[in-house]
Amino acid sequence: MSIGAKKYPHLFSPGQIGKIKTKNRIIKTANGTSFIERDGFVGDRAIAYYEALAKGGIGLLIVESCGVEFPLACQHVECQFRLSDDKYIPSYAKLAEAVHAQGCPLMVQFQHAGPWNPTGLLPERDTKAASALTKEELPGDDFAVPRAMSHDEVYEAIETWVKAGERAWKAGFDGVEINGGTCHQINTFFSRIWNRREDEFGPQSLENRARFMCEVIKRTKERCGPDFTVTCLINIEEYNHPLATSREEGVGLAKLCAEAGADAIQCRAHIY
Repeated sequence: MSIGAKKYPHLFSPGQIGKIKTKNRIIKTANGTSFIERDGFVGDRAIAYYEALAKGGIGLLIVESCGVEFPLACQHVECQFRLSDDKYIPSYAKLAEAVHAQGCPLMVQFQHAGPWNPTGLLPERDTKAASALTKEELPGDDFAVPRAMSHDEVYEAIETWVKAGERAWKAGFDGVEINGGTCHQINTFFSRIWNRREDEFGPQSLENRARFMCEVIKRTKERCGPDFTVTCLINIEEYNHPLATSREEGVGLAKLCAEAGADAIQCRAHIY
């Protein structure tokens, strides 16, 4: 047994998330590399990178921040992974095959930038969020002024997320992580800073605020089957705003995600 394994026995012991079994507790999270090809397909460089990590003994790989639609979901349009169309499935399948050949399970983190425009370089586009905010109400200059989604558009957005999950499943991935944290699209429903709706997705209750994420979780599970692992990422607490999500609210939102079928929950904190 190595010195590391003796000192950290739990780190090197098997683990499980949903149906995914890992040989250790070491996880490569969804940090970005920008190794996607400019046309959106997964190429040799990205495959070699993830294959090398798998060969090195990592227990679980989570492919970096991947847009569920293009270009609206991507804050880095030219260098961000995306699985927004069926045409990309074969290239993602090659990535899954290469990683699985090393005995490592594979997930992908999906996200939607929503009103976030961190570089300030996004092209003019139809920016949508749970509710409309004025420029003065936005958390900072790195956001585009959003309009409110209509009721139909909310359900269309949910389907966009579910279709992306289905593509990952068809490509042979073992699961997906749904990013509803930071100031991304889903957090505009979670957070009362953003959410002023008056329908079943509004801020009137925790159940309403969590409904978007819970629908994505449940429908992805239904579409991809019980063996497909679905996890989520949420702000468990927010700071620096009177309407920020409190820790107690965050715990309540996490419980609702678990009840909807989330196999694991990654918690973040966020400041405005």
